[in-house]
Amino acid sequence: MAPPYAVTDPFTGALLQLLVSVGVATLLGGLVAVVLAALSGGIALRRDERVGRLEAALPGLDCGRCGHPTCMEYARAVAGGENPGLCMPGGAASARLIGSILGVDVRLKGPRMTAQVHCRGGRGLSRYRFEYTGLSDCTALHMLFGGDKECVHSCLGLGSCIPVCPVAAIDYDDSGRVRVASDLCISCGKCIDICPTGVLKMIPADADVVVACNSPDPAERVSAYCSVGCTGCRLCERHSPAGGYHVNRNLCSVDYEQRGDRRAGMQACPPRCIIPASDLARPMELVSKREVHE
Repeated sequence: MAPPYAVTDPFTGALLQLLVSVGVATLLGGLVAVVLAALSGGIALRRDERVGRLEAALPGLDCGRCGHPTCMEYARAVAGGENPGLCMPGGAASARLIGSILGVDVRLKGPRMTAQVHCRGGRGLSRYRFEYTGLSDCTALHMLFGGDKECVHSCLGLGSCIPVCPVAAIDYDDSGRVRVASDLCISCGKCIDICPTGVLKMIPADADVVVACNSPDPAERVSAYCSVGCTGCRLCERHSPAGGYHVNRNLCSVDYEQRGDRRAGMQACPPRCIIPASDLARPMELVSKREVHE
């Protein structure tokens, strides 16, 4: 009589052999995974302390200006050998802490930049198309025909950038316009990310002038809807040829790497949309949003 475990059917025998092979392969794969996990866990344990200290040295804003989505990701990258001087919002303080952890001298990459509102238009200076009474949010307003102003490139004035600033560098000035105190800005860029019109831009912290206009519209249109808008007249270029003023698509910009005289060009600007950057660093006479917009 055949033993109870003997298999006489060829199909059943092949199936049993396949199941045994799969079981053995699964078992071996599991063992390999356990070994690799143990090895990687040991490596991670050795690195965790340094990564944690590096993350603690960063400002924790998760702003992405370093090229990584979070401060933790950047801390891991720095521990793995990436440039440790990419956190501009952390500034010199973070650089010193990171340097002490790594045992190297950390220098920030590039000049310090600050955000600034490139628009001076507001009530009494700009033309409005309709009266907005909806949600007090710039993006919500922008979804309605690009905003309530004739100039769709301008500051909408509802201040969505104010609450996202981690250092309270943004508020209204005494004229009801949104302004960034450049001496407080840490260049995290959170205000730029939330602005729907792109009127907030980064400029060097040591900039001497700011072109406070963002409209590339033709001169006749700009003149019709804003008394302080750039018309692309090029008088700034002519009066300060070495000042770095450049007019492109009807809008002036400044090449701050050029260090020639810019004052003559600023003074020659007919709508006075080129303003001294020093005006924006002074303490602002803050007023409440309710006083400005009601």
